[in-house]
Amino acid sequence: EIDTRCDGTPTRLTMRFKGGACAQSQNFQTEDLFECHDYNDGPPTETGDEAFIVVTNAQGGDITYHEGCVSVGDVFDITDEGNEVDERINVTIYSSEDKLLRTILQTVVYHSSCSGKLFLKDTFGSVQLVEFENQSQSIVSCF
Repeated sequence: EIDTRCDGTPTRLTMRFKGGACAQSQNFQTEDLFECHDYNDGPPTETGDEAFIVVTNAQGGDITYHEGCVSVGDVFDITDEGNEVDERINVTIYSSEDKLLRTILQTVVYHSSCSGKLFLKDTFGSVQLVEFENQSQSIVSCF
């Protein structure tokens, strides 16, 4: 049986872009660790529809873990070239590459260090954790 709980600070998180509103969030993180806000009708929901996703560290935003177009149903990695990711992750979903306030569809902040209850298949707004990698557990995956 696969242990789906993350027990060590990850060097990589693989997320599936499900699309859709914050209301579909399913995780065990408390309000002080997780927050989600929808704007402009939220992210697309139709398979294949694209959004521009930027993932940074929540404190400072000076580390970019992912930046690019992702289609609903596709996966993307949150990674820093083998370094451990920051304990708080900020995911911003835009309708275009413009990265303007008026193009924001959703903002998500969640705790990613694994000390704050992080499990495979946790959903944070329109993104879902489907694989993680850390030193103690190696690769743990839904696939």
